[in-house]
Amino acid sequence: MRGATPFAGLARFIAGCAVAALILVAWVPAGAQQTRASEAELKAAFVFNFAKFVDWPGGALSEAQNLVICIAGDELVASTVTQVIEGRRLNGHQLVIRRRAPDSSDFNGCHIVFLGDRQQWRRSLAVLRSAPVLTIADGEEFARKGGMIAFVLENDRVRFVMNPAAGDRAGLKISSRLLALARIVQEEKEKGF
Repeated sequence: MRGATPFAGLARFIAGCAVAALILVAWVPAGAQQTRASEAELKAAFVFNFAKFVDWPGGALSEAQNLVICIAGDELVASTVTQVIEGRRLNGHQLVIRRRAPDSSDFNGCHIVFLGDRQQWRRSLAVLRSAPVLTIADGEEFARKGGMIAFVLENDRVRFVMNPAAGDRAGLKISSRLLALARIVQEEKEKGF
């Protein structure tokens, strides 16, 4: 991109998140299902933007490969991500969405995994612990227990926290620009995990 500043990517990320946040804030919920739908739209926008600021290690994502986003355990988020993201291109990669069963432990070929079932994410994290896969789920505990990015509700808004140690362990290079937008949490050491 000729004439682009080093902050052009950050500006696009912030603009994308701002648009998604406006969708959520401007939504006048008529019921819990509409609120949940708008939250899913916001998460879809975040997932797309997170991918812009992550570099996978050599061999994990070649230039010719699709960037595969796997979603396990949250059908609304899976449907929304599919509608919003699938088929788009990012840094030369076609984005492909794959759904996994909530209790799946098969994440072969996935570059990003969204774990929507809180009951299963511990088992999934054990499988993905050192794999070059960006892991995302709901709840700060997810990041504290070894996940990379966790969505949290703060003041009725969806925010995200990050565990940089988990990204480092997996060999992912997460941009400092993305880290600057997150609340950073430290990973808790857990016996037997």
